[in-house]
Amino acid sequence: MMQSDDSCVVGNDRIFEKRVIIIGAGISGLACGCSLKRLGFKNVKILEARSRIGGRIHGINLGSKYIEMGAQWIHGQTDNAIYKIAESKGLVNKEAFNYVDAMRNFTNFNNDEKIALVKLFDFLEDKVNNFSGNFSPSSLLTFVNEQFQIFLSQFGPCNVPDFLSEGFEWYCNVLRELNGCQNLSALSVNLLNNYKECEGNPVVEVKNGLSSLLNVFLEVLNPDWILKNKLVTKIDWSDFKVEFNEQNFECESSLKHAKVSKEIRIICQDGEIFRADHVVITIPLGCLKKYSESLFIPSLCNNKQKAIHCLGFGAINKVYLEFEEIFWESNDVFNVLWQKVYDDEFLKEASGKPYTYCWLKYVGRFAYTPNHPNLLCAWVTGEGAVLMESLSDNEIVGDCVKLLRLIFGKEIPVPGRIYRSSWMSDPLSCGSYSYLSVDCEKENVTNLDLAEPEYTDLPCSKVRLHKDNKY
Repeated sequence: MMQSDDSCVVGNDRIFEKRVIIIGAGISGLACGCSLKRLGFKNVKILEARSRIGGRIHGINLGSKYIEMGAQWIHGQTDNAIYKIAESKGLVNKEAFNYVDAMRNFTNFNNDEKIALVKLFDFLEDKVNNFSGNFSPSSLLTFVNEQFQIFLSQFGPCNVPDFLSEGFEWYCNVLRELNGCQNLSALSVNLLNNYKECEGNPVVEVKNGLSSLLNVFLEVLNPDWILKNKLVTKIDWSDFKVEFNEQNFECESSLKHAKVSKEIRIICQDGEIFRADHVVITIPLGCLKKYSESLFIPSLCNNKQKAIHCLGFGAINKVYLEFEEIFWESNDVFNVLWQKVYDDEFLKEASGKPYTYCWLKYVGRFAYTPNHPNLLCAWVTGEGAVLMESLSDNEIVGDCVKLLRLIFGKEIPVPGRIYRSSWMSDPLSCGSYSYLSVDCEKENVTNLDLAEPEYTDLPCSKVRLHKDNKY
């Protein structure tokens, strides 16, 4: 994670004594710490603002098993470092039912409807996953709308056009979930496949929850390296900030004239100040968007600021409903195709804020919860995920029960408990994960620009931003 360049250690045989601060103890920060430990660095601290490690990997222990409020799966197997770690430690749950297969079963539809939905899903998935070339305008929404019209023309005439339109909106929810965006109009289709997708099972489950992976890293790290409840409010690297011209820069000359006393100061909310030669920043992109202007002294370079501004960072949330009486089969997934009649039914009883129920239009499915037979999980995407965070537990439960009754056409019991995530309003995440937006395409920046180090007058001393991890 730090540049390993022999030219950087000219005249310095104590590089592994350098003070390194990692900000954030999510999986990226922990992995960085492990890499530094293996390389031989000794003076390392990982500052974590929360009282727990893991970041957006967050499991809640219910009885003997966890439910995942954030990241849930390892995506892919081939060339996937996290999968290799989990498999080597015997953590992969190879007996788990395949979640994607459960989604594609379309349990709550009749046979003709299933055939139509699978055909639509496969058609659109093929077009999106195999897209190559330039498309203008470049938003994914425009592209999939165009492909949907092609599908209708190729497979029509169809006696269920409304049903297929509902299916198309459901597929848009799937895309919002997969890409972590609020609106598909903000997502660049031309940059869609820039993130590497590892081959193999895209929904690998981990025994005892993804949080158990964190222990693998903790076994390697020195316990005193991790400091919790350390919210960083300022990163002062003013000692080092210079204009850096790569063509005219001479590393040896710079080291000869460097001031020994130069250091980066990391100031925490509790007043404690840490001093470092190198800083690795692994906080979520959402936090950089919200806090970067006040966090860095001096400001980051223009290209870095542009990347932070242009990269997208949306929210995906989960709502777990715990029922005493189970009314579904194990491994059932109920995909939600929003119908006009649902609007009519909700508006009949609406009062005060009649449109707050609209967050339900962004619920892609109600699904079984692994290892918890009494829990149904609603997956909420896009703008609905943000709207949901502003509602009370009682409002959410009432909306979900009403929608489930409409889907099943029968009375559904009221759940006894609710557990839900709120990643966008969480000040230490400000969203779920990143995507490459149409603004990235216009401004010619990507996540790689964010990951590039900020150079100082010493090429080995730098502020480095680790690219945001998707989940």
